[in-house]
Formats: sequence, structure tokens, C-alpha cells
Amino acid sequence: MIVFFVSECAKKARTRTVQVLDSFAERVGQSTWKTRLTMEGLKAVKLLLSRNASRHTAVACHRIVGHANTKLLWIIGNKRKFSRYGIVPTNYSRVNSIKQIDNDWHYLEAIKLCVALAGLFHDWGKAWDAFQDLLRENRHTDYLRHEFVSLLFWAAFVQGKEPKAWLSDLQRPLGPMEGELIDRAGACLEDDCFPFKALQDPLSLLIGWLILSHHLLPHPEDGSLSPCNSPERLLHSVNSEWGYLKKQVETHCGWSFSRGLPCRSPLWTRQAAKWAGRGKNLVQKEFSLVGEWDMALRQMAVLARTALMIGDHESSRKAENQGKDKKGNSHAAKGNGNPNTLWAKSLKKEDESSPVLLDSHLLDATNEALSFCHLYPHFEQGLACVESPEAIERQSKGGFAWQDRAADRIRKSVKESGIGQRGVFCLNMASTGTGKTFGNAKIMNAIQGGRLRYTLALGLRSLTLQTGDEYRDRIGLDSSELAVVVGSRAFRELHESRSKQESESEEPSWDIYSDWNEVIFSSNVLDEKLSTKLATPQARQVLYSPILVCTIDHVMGATEGVSRGRHILPWLRMLSADLVIDEVDDFDGSDLAAILRLVHLAGMLGRNVLLSSATIPPAVAEGAFNSYREGWRLFALARGRQNEILCSWIDETMGARVANIGNGSEFSKQHDKFTALRIKKIREQPVKRKGKIQPVSVVNFSGQVLESVLELHRLHAGLYRNKNVSFGVVRMANITPCVKMARFFLQADLPPDMEIKILPYHSRFPLISRHYIEKMLDAVLKRKDSKKAYEHPEVYKHIKNTSKKNVLFMVLATPVEEVGRDHDFDWAVLEPSSVRSMVQMAGRILRHRERQRLNAPNVIVLSHNIRALLNEKIAYTRPGYESGELSLDSHDLREILDERMVNERIDSGMRIGRISNPSPQKSLLHLEHVSLDSFLTHGESSDYKKVSGWLHGPYYLTDIAQRARPFRKGSREQSFFIFPEEPDLRPKFYKKDDSGKYISSNYDFQHVDLSWQEKKRLWLPATYYSQLEDIGRELGLTVNQAAARFGEISVPEYMLEAGQKALYFNPDLGLWQERNLERLFE
Repeated sequence: MIVFFVSECAKKARTRTVQVLDSFAERVGQSTWKTRLTMEGLKAVKLLLSRNASRHTAVACHRIVGHANTKLLWIIGNKRKFSRYGIVPTNYSRVNSIKQIDNDWHYLEAIKLCVALAGLFHDWGKAWDAFQDLLRENRHTDYLRHEFVSLLFWAAFVQGKEPKAWLSDLQRPLGPMEGELIDRAGACLEDDCFPFKALQDPLSLLIGWLILSHHLLPHPEDGSLSPCNSPERLLHSVNSEWGYLKKQVETHCGWSFSRGLPCRSPLWTRQAAKWAGRGKNLVQKEFSLVGEWDMALRQMAVLARTALMIGDHESSRKAENQGKDKKGNSHAAKGNGNPNTLWAKSLKKEDESSPVLLDSHLLDATNEALSFCHLYPHFEQGLACVESPEAIERQSKGGFAWQDRAADRIRKSVKESGIGQRGVFCLNMASTGTGKTFGNAKIMNAIQGGRLRYTLALGLRSLTLQTGDEYRDRIGLDSSELAVVVGSRAFRELHESRSKQESESEEPSWDIYSDWNEVIFSSNVLDEKLSTKLATPQARQVLYSPILVCTIDHVMGATEGVSRGRHILPWLRMLSADLVIDEVDDFDGSDLAAILRLVHLAGMLGRNVLLSSATIPPAVAEGAFNSYREGWRLFALARGRQNEILCSWIDETMGARVANIGNGSEFSKQHDKFTALRIKKIREQPVKRKGKIQPVSVVNFSGQVLESVLELHRLHAGLYRNKNVSFGVVRMANITPCVKMARFFLQADLPPDMEIKILPYHSRFPLISRHYIEKMLDAVLKRKDSKKAYEHPEVYKHIKNTSKKNVLFMVLATPVEEVGRDHDFDWAVLEPSSVRSMVQMAGRILRHRERQRLNAPNVIVLSHNIRALLNEKIAYTRPGYESGELSLDSHDLREILDERMVNERIDSGMRIGRISNPSPQKSLLHLEHVSLDSFLTHGESSDYKKVSGWLHGPYYLTDIAQRARPFRKGSREQSFFIFPEEPDLRPKFYKKDDSGKYISSNYDFQHVDLSWQEKKRLWLPATYYSQLEDIGRELGLTVNQAAARFGEISVPEYMLEAGQKALYFNPDLGLWQERNLERLFE
């Protein structure tokens, strides 16, 4: 290809750019180069320019297309030097104005005041003799965390005074008050020890909270809290037992400060007086927080705490790099020999970093925090984005034309409202297979006015990597514009291995960036200010990449990372990018509550939100809107924006419906109208899944499932080479029953003309084994027609090698098959858990193929699940929505589900409509809606266990809501690594010790062997050793090295406890725990 480069670089950047471009191209002008380059050559040019880019760099690359056209490929550096098409302006005009971005941060000065005063006091507790002894002699007598002691001093200083009074006191040196402050703080400790009671005004309360929470948020010791409706009431109940009492410290030091307090420092006194003076002016002139305190406090608190924590971390990092000579030897700061010196860091010999004076640390941390506050407007609007890619601007055709109709409608509404003046909240409920993923990119392009910067969060690693592939392939994004982050190197390597094998058998790709994985984003200023948070390439990807496709875990830390700054990086990503959550309906329970906390944060930070799923129930839609609206209300107050939300409902039949919504009831009305129309449209489409409820009992349960399987095969098998072939799935709720059912089918007596091939699939396989299972299923079942599946080599071999008339391929799966898998089966047998799982699983039947007419059921739902057959009181749970508070009168599906509805069709219409007059004891469907409503949309603001408590209550000041409904709630797991042992290559379990060495596990995992007859019925016989050999050969690893990387398997810790039943393992069946289910699988 012929390309030319135009440089608008200045200063040293010009010299560096000239050196690079002169090496690859001919100079045809003072700042212009032209050459013919291969795709790989152009990659190299872009990489070299990016690595050396600075704020003075500006290079545009154009490609000559056809005979008379050019196309802008990319711009490196300062994009303002060019138009969006890469054209250099011929003239500039200047206007004296203040940018809106810099002028609408109304509370920024108040935030800086809080940060400054909190920073100056945040480590006063380190002056305590107990802490100083710890630094010098490793004597653990500091039974209170230093931040709580610091709070005691802040309370002792303020002592219930009004802001003007204590600010005036702070303008004077505090040295003469030193003894008095120590006595007051000690008296508070000896009395009831509720220091916030001495802080009566909002400003001192917020500063006190910042001091207390600069490492970790407070939480009640017993995990419970009396209802609170205001920040003041909550904070007044905080004492040392809210996470600040070190119970492991048995020896208690007295309340002594023999080395004095930091206020002795003249520099500290000068800074305190400076900010006290600013504070008095702010209170007198601009501090308009009295009437709107509760709302203003929340955003101020979040922004101020993040800045203070970053300042604290960066100050400590700078201290570690100071005081070292060129050989790396550390030497003490001035005053090291003085026993009365106050230190902020350890003086132990083994600590290689330089000692830091306490007053110096307080001042440095404050300055770092304040300088970071100045960057907030830049974070919000100044980070890199992608100008509208050509693939997104191109019109979609046929069944995908709805994407452009929706995008055009939203673009028009956003322009009418004014970009950024209203929050945008979208629900994309288009059906599976209609191009939601690509449609979401077009919609975000419309919302953001052609400047794409957003985070696409998904629930599964596999789905994240698949979506990243689609963005690269269809939209044409390269790694300078797109980052895909899943958090597992091994998982990514296996995915790339599969992608590489697939691409080798297809047409070569002409996407010049398809396999480029370099991270090229940087910012000199931000790199310096965030050095502790941007230490790894992955962290830089998360922050800098314009489009981030990641597992949702990578951004959940923004609200769920409650201690030690774990929230900072994802929080900054949320501040700088809009949010898209794909397949939001794949989450339930505590996960949904946590996700709504994230949606609220997005609104509070002024970002737009798009939720995508074909089966969003009303409770999730309304809960998400309420969360976003409450967050946006805080942002609108702080920034002078409109309170109304621009809401959009999107699907493939109507395009987009748009409305300005001001309250929850108005949203509910509009949402009900949309879902009613959507259900009507769904009902007009050809039926693809019909159901039947099959009665089952404890006696001969597995035999009844076998009869259902044979019936479905007979009704829905396709004809191939004069044989009846079908692909089906039997969905079991839990792993052990799944394995038991697989063993039954491997041994069952079948009709003489029937050949059956079984493939167990659940979450407890070694990583490499699950990779091969999913690779097989994706290759066979991602199909637009049946012929592709029949001709897969492994499937064709099984069909060819049997003389029997019927060949049945069957997956025995747990709920892992329900989400994130693009599989297309002919039929399914389902053990019921919930209507949600039924709809999700049915969505895997005829997922991409069309049938002219469906005359017989292709989904059989068992009348009882295993828990119900075993007479458990709560049956539809784990997974499911039944609980002790919401239980069913009957567990027979024929009595708690509309059988006529199931017989007619199973689709998303069963779940997205609102239920009037629900009867949760009588109906499984009603139970689900009521369960979701109970904690997503209902509840008092004083109830921290409900989403309403997070939205309206003061619980953001603690971590109690995150503890009550955590994200990814589940039992803790231990990782084991399975190595094939000589001489028979039998799998053996190992663990990693603290040094990273693999040691033999002392837990007895019992190995199960399959008979030769059972192995004959396996669809994909697993030779664990050969799997490791294959991946090792590809990546240049030995078998043991491959096992160490890809042989990991996770086991819940409760299964390893004494008294638990035995654990069994087989490479074809995975790992499972014994349960007394013999009656069901005889």
C-alpha cells in the first residue's frame, strides 16, 4: 500500500519523529513523507512513533485509496493539530473564553479544601509512642490503627465548633495547644470513644471521615447496623470497633506522645494557616452546601477520598525512591540519630527504603493529593478516544438495519438535548442473533458524537475474548484503540491458540492490526501522578485504552474495592469512560445489587450507561434506571446540568424509542409500553421452541430422562447419509447430578439401532480440558445449518464408524451452558431451577437456524428438580430464587407454572413483561419477579441490604452494603494443579506453596476409571496427557510446564473440610463430590 505521513510535531518531538520516518519513508516536503509499506511495516512505524510520543507529537498517516482518494488511518499524539479527517488547518483564531470543562466543577475548590485539611491531619496518629516504637523496635503495642488516632486528634481540635471558629484557630500555630490536644484526644478515647460526636458541622464531619477512611472504610464489627437516615447519625455511631481495633495486639501502650505532634513543624503550620484562610473565604462566599449538604457530600466525599489516597500512595512511593545513592544503597534522612524525631515509615534494618519524617510525609501527601485534584477535569474529558471508525459509519443491511435506525434516532435526540447536558440511559433488548454487540458500538458512537470512549463489561472471560475478536474483526480496531482484559494469562493463551488454528484454515486477514498486542498509550503527567497504579501494562490498558472490553470484575472494584486503594484504577476508568454492560441478565442475587452500585457510580460521575440483554425483567430495568437517576442527580447538582434522563429502549423491530424521563414512575410507564409492544412482536414471529412438562419421580428418575431424550431425538433428528442424527443437551442444576447422569448414560441399555455419544460439560474441569470441550462445542454447534455440524471431523468419524440408524450427540451440562455460549442444539431436557434458566437454556435451541413449522415440543422440562424429589423444603435454589423468605407451596412444575404457556412457546416474552397481582407462593414466575423487586426496587433508605439503602442512605461512608450483598458471592476456592504421574500417567493433584513451588496435595482425590464400554460412548475421549502435549508443542512447553500453566482446577474450600464427603476425579467427567443420589440414578 502507498501511505504518506504528515508531521505537525514541535520541539524535541519533531527530531524524534524525523528520525523514525526518515528510516521508513522518503521525505517529500519539510514535514511530509511518502512510501510504499507492507502491513507489518506500517505496524512498526506506528509502534515506534507511539513509544516516543509526547504532548508535542502530532503525526497523521494517510493511505492512498484507488486513483484519486485518500483515507486517514490514524493520528499519533495531539489530535487537535488535525481535523477528524487528518487535514492541517490553514489558520487559527483565538477567543478569550473559559472552557465549560474547566468552569463547571462548582465544588472543586471545596473538595480541595477538604483534601488539604484531611491530608495535613491524616497521619497524626503515627506520632503516638506505640506507633513510633513499632517503627523503631518492632514492638507491637499500637492496639489502635493510626488513622483512628488521627481522627481523635481532629475531633479534639474541632471540639464541636462552627467552621469559622475552628478555621480561625487553624490560622494560628497549634504548638501551644499540643498538650491540650493530647489530653482531649485521650479523654475521648477513655470515655465513650465516638469521636464524630465532637464534629457537628458538615465540613468537619467530611474531613474527619476522610482522615479515618484513607486506608479502609469503617465497618461494624458484627456486620450489622441500626437503621440510619443521615450521614451525621451514621458517623456519630462509629467507634474503634468499626475495624480500627487491633485485637491481635495483646500488649497495650499508654496514651503518650513523648516526641510531640506534627504541628510543631513551621512548614506544617504555614500550610495549615494557608488552607484555613482559603476555607474561611470559601465558607463566607461560595460554600453553598448547607441546603443541599446530603447530596453534595456524597460526590465530594468520593472525589476527595480518591485524591487523598492517591496522594498518600504517591508520597510513599517518592519516599522509597529518595535517599538512595547511585548504587541503590539507602541512607537515612536528616535527624535519623535523634530519638525525638517523628517518623512516618519503618526504621528497621531490613526495610530498604529511606526513613521519612512525619511532617514531610503529611505535606508531601497533601501536595500530591491537591495536584491530582487539578487533573479531575482532564480525566473526565481529556483521555484518548476513537474517532468514528469507518465500519461503524457504514450502513448495515438486511436484518441488521435496525442498528442504524436506532443510532440515528438516538443521535438526533442527544443533539437536541445537548451533548453532556442530560445523562443517557439505554436498554438494548434486541433478540439473540440480531447483532446486539455491533449495534451497541453504533449506539455508543451516536451517544458520544463520534468520539468513542467506553468500557464494555461482560460476565464471562470466554464471552469477553469473543467480543474482543468481533470488535477487532468487524470494527477494525487495533490495540491502540482497543484493549481486551480478562485477568487470566492462561485463559487468553488458550483462546489465542484456538483463534490461530481457526485462522490458518481460512482466508488471510487484511486487517493490518489484527494480531498486534502492543500497548502504546501513555501520558507523561498521569504516568507520574499515578505511578503506583500504572505499574503494569495491564493497568495502563485499563485506564488509557479508548475502548476497553473486559470482564466486569475489572471495573467492579470502583465500588467494591473498599480498602487500600483497590478501587482507584477502576474508579478512574469509570470517571473517564461511559459504561456498557452486556448480558446484564446473566447476573442474579447479590451480583445484581453490586452492579447497580456501579451503575449509580456511573451516573454520579456523569457517564452514560447502556445495558444489553434480550431478557431484562422489569425489576432489573427499573432498578438500574433508579440507580442511574440518583447518581445523575448528584452530578447534575454539582455541575449545573439538567435533572432529566434521556432514556432509550432499543430492539430489532422498533429501532429506538426515546423519551426524557424525570422520575421512576414515568420510566415504569414507558418501559411497560415498550415491553408490551416487544412481546407482541415476539408473538408474531415463528415459534422456535415449544415446551412440555414431563412428570418424573424418584423411582426410575434417570430412566424417565432417557425416555425423554429418545423421544426428542426421534422427533427432531436430521437426516445425514441415511442416518438420523441429532444434537441435544440435558441441563442439570448442579455438578454432582450432572456427573451421575453422565455415568448413567454411559452405562444405560439403549435401543439396538441407537448410538449415543456423551460429552459432560461443567465448571470443575482442569482449564486445558474445559478448553478442549468448548473448542469442540463451538466448532460443531456454532452453525447456521445442520450440515456444518455433521461434517466436523470428530462428528463425521462417529457417524461413519457406526452401522446404527440413529446417532445421538448429547451434552450433559450445568448452568455454564446457559450464558456466553453461542451453541445451537436440536433439543433440550431441562432440570428446572427458574424461569430465567429455562428461557436462557431454550435460547440454545434453534439459535441460528430456522424451521418452517414446529409441530412437536423440542424442550422437555422435568416436573421436579432433584431437590424437590428429595423433599427438600427449599427446592428451587442454588441456582434459583426460592428462599426461606419467599417459598413455594408446591414444587411440582405443573402446579406452579402455566403449562399452556410452556406448551405454546418458550421465549423471552415469558420474563420481560410485568406481573400484575403477583402470587409468589403459587407461581415460579411470580416468585422470580417478586424476589428481584424485593431488593432491587423496593425497600427503605435505611435498609443497607437493599439497593434503595445504597441510593438514598448514608451507607456509602462504610463498606456494610458491600459486605451484605457482595459481588461474586460464593465460597472461597483453592487452586490445585494436575500433573500426569509416571509411569501410568495417572493425574495427580499438587498445590503451590508460598514460594511458588509445587507440592503434593495431602487431600485424597479419588481417581475413577471408566470401563472400555463406557469410553466407547464418549463424544470427546479426554487423554489429559495428550491435551497437555498438544498445547505444549504449540507453545514450546514441556508436559509438566503445560500442566503448571493450564492444569489448574479450583475446588471450594468447604469441600476440603474434615467431615465432607469424598471428592472424585476423572479426566472425562471432571471433579465432583459424592452425594447420596443412588435412588435417582439406578
